[in-house]
Amino acid sequence: MRQALMVAVGTFLVAAPVGPSVPIARDGFDAPAVPIAAISIGPERPATAVSLQVMTYNVKGLPWPVISDRTAELTAIGDRLAAMQRRGVAPDVVVLQEAFSDEARAIAVRAGYAHVAYGPDSDGPVLAGPDKPMPDRYRWRGEGFGAYLSSGLVLMSKYPIVGTRRAAFPRTACAGYDCLANKGVLLARIMVPGLPTPVEIVTAHMNSRKPTRTPIPHANEAFVRQMAALDRFVAANGDTRLPLIFAADLNLDSDPQRIAALRQSSARWSASRGDARPAAIFAICAKPWKPCRPGIGFASIAEGKRNNDWQMSFASRAVTVQPTAAAIRFMPDPAGRTLSDHQAVLVSYRLSVPTSAGPVLARNATAATPTAKL
Repeated sequence: MRQALMVAVGTFLVAAPVGPSVPIARDGFDAPAVPIAAISIGPERPATAVSLQVMTYNVKGLPWPVISDRTAELTAIGDRLAAMQRRGVAPDVVVLQEAFSDEARAIAVRAGYAHVAYGPDSDGPVLAGPDKPMPDRYRWRGEGFGAYLSSGLVLMSKYPIVGTRRAAFPRTACAGYDCLANKGVLLARIMVPGLPTPVEIVTAHMNSRKPTRTPIPHANEAFVRQMAALDRFVAANGDTRLPLIFAADLNLDSDPQRIAALRQSSARWSASRGDARPAAIFAICAKPWKPCRPGIGFASIAEGKRNNDWQMSFASRAVTVQPTAAAIRFMPDPAGRTLSDHQAVLVSYRLSVPTSAGPVLARNATAATPTAKL
């Protein structure tokens, strides 16, 4: 039974169209970024400003024999991140999804990042959720067996991680073959040089739609429940005095129900931090082996496209967060070959602290921010 379920994971959990063989992909780190002028944080005030680059990437790291051996592709991802480090163009923070296999988790080691955090394991802590199971459970499509894979979440940082928190979504908040992975959320507080307080980075991997092989309303119910669980997690573990960057594979596509749920969560996070103009940036993709392009704001969601890989930023009341540029990385090579069925979204941020607020923030952060687990 276990072997059959694991094969099902490879067949359905991350199912994607098959592109040209022998994935290679060009590095992509020499591709020009798209400047962002559409999102404004209002008039500038005298401030101390630092830059921060964050990249999110679903690496399709399922283990063999669930899918064909991907050691070469996953190794190449780690090596190319290391090459970016040598050239001085590596992102400051990288979050990965679907880093299920040992080879995928080893990307952090190959890439050479000094600080690494991982999401929940297959038996990791689970968020409290609705007591009732999903309606019309589809046991023959992977529900009710428990998680055989971890969350697949990895966070790598150039700067010190001073606190972490992780949890899996409730077992009553998954649909179909997605239930065989312990999908969830990971929060890390990162101390960026030049800022008096940490920056919160949150990553997650949400329930898919068609790959669950269950009806879309059923899969969407799981997504809505997961967004509610994510809200509870952020409310319980986040600090509204700190800026927040959310970088995740949302499996949004262009589904109206999912978009509405994401909008509601975005509004709640924005209101809790006093940020009236949160920023949303994501990858608009047609096919895995075609170049994606950055989308800016909810209005850019492209119907019929894969609008799945997102970054959203939220200022705190004292620290502004301004996205300044966005780029797609790990793009297809001229032959359409890729290292994953996703491409990476890289966003450059400008974080500003008004000069008058710095000392106060520093005193508050010293009292409120732990140096180990949150």
